[in-house]
Amino acid sequence: MRLLFPALLLAASPAPARDTLGQFGRWGAFRDGTHCYAVSEPVKKDADGSVTLSSSPARGVRIQFHARLSRPAAADRAAVVRIGSSTIPLAARDRDAWAADNRTELRILAAIRNADSLAVSAIDARGRRFTDRYALAGGPSAVDAAMIGCITP
Repeated sequence: MRLLFPALLLAASPAPARDTLGQFGRWGAFRDGTHCYAVSEPVKKDADGSVTLSSSPARGVRIQFHARLSRPAAADRAAVVRIGSSTIPLAARDRDAWAADNRTELRILAAIRNADSLAVSAIDARGRRFTDRYALAGGPSAVDAAMIGCITP
């Protein structure tokens, strides 16, 4: 019973406030304190992944790209994001993939503004390629809402 009590306290603790900034197609924009983000789920309903572009001006982060892969990537393999005709390498570990630097994040943001779809591909531990696909309709508006949401109270 002593171990259950701390768990009950955690369950009773209020979750951090999250404000919805808007819904744009398959994309949502949210503010969580000083952190704002645009997020989308894969087009395929049973794929368990997401892509997020976030902004946190208080920490000096203008834009940050992150993909939650639908399954773990092989330890020795990088992932790629294809946006329209652009193929951009990503760093990957387990189920997470991200842009290696700010320049790459800005390249991803520019490509999102000029494309209809986004796909993140990686190789799993068995050597099989898998791809998580996302619709970009509404994506640029969601990213803009997230970026503006963090610079205005």
